[in-house]
Amino acid sequence: MTRRPERFVLFVLLVAGSVAAAYFLVTMELTLRSRQAATVQIRGLTEQVRLLLVQVRAGQEAYIAQGQDAEDWMGRVSDDLEALDAALDDLTKRAPADSTAAVDLDAARTAVDAFIVIDKRVREYVEGENPLPASDLIFEDGIRTADAIDAHVTAARDAMQASRREADSKRRQTMGAILGAWLFGLLTIAFVLLRTADERSPEMDRGETVGGATVEDQAAADDWLHPPPGAPPVALRAEPNPRGVLRDHQGSPEPGSATTSASGTLNETPVQQVLPGVDLEIAAAVCTDLAQVRDAEELAEVAGRAARLIDAFGLIVWRGDGEAAELRPLVIHGYAEDVAAEIPTIPFGADNVTAAAWRAGAARTVRATSTEPGGLAVPLLVASGCVGVLTAEIGHGREQDPATLAVARIVAAQIATLLPTPASASGSESVPPSTETMPETTEEGEDLFQT
Repeated sequence: MTRRPERFVLFVLLVAGSVAAAYFLVTMELTLRSRQAATVQIRGLTEQVRLLLVQVRAGQEAYIAQGQDAEDWMGRVSDDLEALDAALDDLTKRAPADSTAAVDLDAARTAVDAFIVIDKRVREYVEGENPLPASDLIFEDGIRTADAIDAHVTAARDAMQASRREADSKRRQTMGAILGAWLFGLLTIAFVLLRTADERSPEMDRGETVGGATVEDQAAADDWLHPPPGAPPVALRAEPNPRGVLRDHQGSPEPGSATTSASGTLNETPVQQVLPGVDLEIAAAVCTDLAQVRDAEELAEVAGRAARLIDAFGLIVWRGDGEAAELRPLVIHGYAEDVAAEIPTIPFGADNVTAAAWRAGAARTVRATSTEPGGLAVPLLVASGCVGVLTAEIGHGREQDPATLAVARIVAAQIATLLPTPASASGSESVPPSTETMPETTEEGEDLFQT
């Protein structure tokens, strides 16, 4: 999901979802506010009905009060009863049908009708100057009926408010769910957009890191493992020894980018992980045993120990052939027999790490990647020049470890003393003739050592 159209679709979905969520939230908020205003109106109508009841009862009591104009009070009570009837109509319209509030309001209206009947009878007694039965109706039936009206109206108000609170609560829960879904979608799409923005192929930026190395380092490592057409390969890595970590590769580095001198590694960045130290006691034992090597089998055995010492998956001792100007594999450790049989010679001018180390007389390294081990190429130096190269494939980032490189150079220096120098190889008189011949190698059929 790194292409621009896909990111654009996600952005459109984000905007559309935000607009839809905002619309629903605003609409529901306006609905809640209108319902709150209606609730306030219901409460006001209820209080109006109760106040009118108080006024009606006070007017009826004034019918029989001494010094009061009964006719005037009867007109006021009639007006209050009409207002009471209108207020009940408004409350009934606001009550949901078939609800408890509607039932209570119907009962209140029935009680109001009964109160009107009582008021007519009271007026008849007052007009007939018979105050005693009028007072009985006012203070008994009238008060009881007015209390019933007040109770029914109050119950209807409470029922309507409870119903509205429940509905408003559900609406607020819906608003919360919409808001939560919108936030979740916003965060999800934003996360995807931010993540896909970082998913760029290594080829998009020169120098971007790939598997722990820069693209330049990766290209250099690939050049070392895969030389260009026509250039002899350094070595073939096939299915290895039981460690099972080597695969078929060839290589040639870029001298300016994938190689470095013995004083540094491929990249100036120090090793990031903590590496266990090289066991100097084992290194000393390896060097001691190298000094006592008598034949090829012993050299191969000690070379295997040296490989384990520097954590190498595969190790090759290359011997230089001055006449042919090429390197030949002398000792091979860590590679399958069929792979070892196919390892070619390396011309002096080959564009790879091994040849570069031979020409320069200095160590070369290739940094490991996430899928490939690193590599070391250490020249075998003697007084007369370079007589060969020690190459090793190394894991766990040890190719950047100065201690590992130092031990590899020590081992290479010890092995160099076992190989014939260019002068002795050409029959120079500076080296005494050998009184004992050494076993031949199975690959080259040439003397392994000259004593």
